[in-house]
Amino acid sequence: DLRQADLTATDLPDAPTGQWPQWRGYFRDGICHETGLNMDWTAQPPSELWRQKIGGGYSSFAVANGRVYTMDRQGNNERVLCFDAEKGDLLWSYRYAVDYSGQDRTYATGPRATPTVFDGRVYAVGAMGHFLCLEAEPDDGEAKVLWQHQLLAEFDAEVPRWGVACSPLIEGDRVIVQPGGAKGSVVAFDRVTGDEVWASLEDEAGYSSPVAGTLAGTRQIICLTGERLVSLDPADGRLLWSQPWHTSFQANIATPIVAGDYVFISTDYGTGCALFQVVRSGGTLRADKVYLRKNKLMRNHHSTCVLWDGYLYGYDSGPNVLKCVDLRTARQMWVTRKLAKGTQIYVDGHLIVLTENGTLALVEATPDGYREKGRVEVFPDSANTWALPVVANGRLYLRDDRHVICFDLRPAKTETTSTAGGDEPARGQ
Repeated sequence: DLRQADLTATDLPDAPTGQWPQWRGYFRDGICHETGLNMDWTAQPPSELWRQKIGGGYSSFAVANGRVYTMDRQGNNERVLCFDAEKGDLLWSYRYAVDYSGQDRTYATGPRATPTVFDGRVYAVGAMGHFLCLEAEPDDGEAKVLWQHQLLAEFDAEVPRWGVACSPLIEGDRVIVQPGGAKGSVVAFDRVTGDEVWASLEDEAGYSSPVAGTLAGTRQIICLTGERLVSLDPADGRLLWSQPWHTSFQANIATPIVAGDYVFISTDYGTGCALFQVVRSGGTLRADKVYLRKNKLMRNHHSTCVLWDGYLYGYDSGPNVLKCVDLRTARQMWVTRKLAKGTQIYVDGHLIVLTENGTLALVEATPDGYREKGRVEVFPDSANTWALPVVANGRLYLRDDRHVICFDLRPAKTETTSTAGGDEPARGQ
């Protein structure tokens, strides 16, 4: 039996308030740990704080130290962008030339990966495999590249059908990416110098991003390549265990979900989902199958489920199928077709969902049934709004291929009357 304690990491520190420094948040799990936010959108719909024009792409946001980082494409260039988190001013941008000729039109929209911010540096991966390390807060406001690599050329990798999509992972003094090449499917670099530390495997690339976790007492890097689920030793890239996972077009897209000693994966294109338990036997590790649901239950297309309190919330294959599934038992708790396909994060007892056609919705995160608490039409003319929403310091950041919009999720201040120095009007936000 899987117990709730088995599904909760017990060694995680508290997430700092106002920080969302990488893909899927501080712990790479799609969870915002802020509380006391406005979760009554009927009485108080979220108000827009600012918006800025942006180019194409599906890159989400990293938020750190009052700055917001993302990527886009404009013409023959990709850009790494840095905005002021409160006011929306563009603080700096760095552009570099790319050649998208001959690629699928949807692919040509722009970068897929989300920047990672750590210790004063920004790590960004473009759709054609450009891997950049930039100064996060340059004193003069001019973008500065500290080091860079071309992942496809250096590791003998083909351009994936839908572009390079891995978001960089920081693990200790290393930064880890997934080129998917014959000279390295998963690669670790020194995060300061940019020197290669190790290159592991020869698997073709999928579109997933690596995660780190301590499973069966051993620190591991968990990756979903284009061919299988793998675990690597962070020190040297040595393969610790693997499980085959074939999906058409190598479309293994969703990020693996690590919960205690368990790993959940899900893909579309007729594949399905599975839960594995990592166990130690003698001096080796292995991943035992807890369950496999072939082409059923949960088939994530472009977005990753959120795991909260033992329940998975995510999109299954088919038109507009949002579900809640018990991770332990694989039991479907509820399903709705009231929202188009989209992405979701967990915030203060709720799911914030952004659909691909630009609808923003607030849904209670409960296995007891689908309970929608409000919706806002944010990008009414969009078709492929796939970037993950982000909440940091009470602000909600959203984007499509034309705009970044920041909404205020902080509760309205209650008007008070001063008794010490006469009446004074309350100062709202």
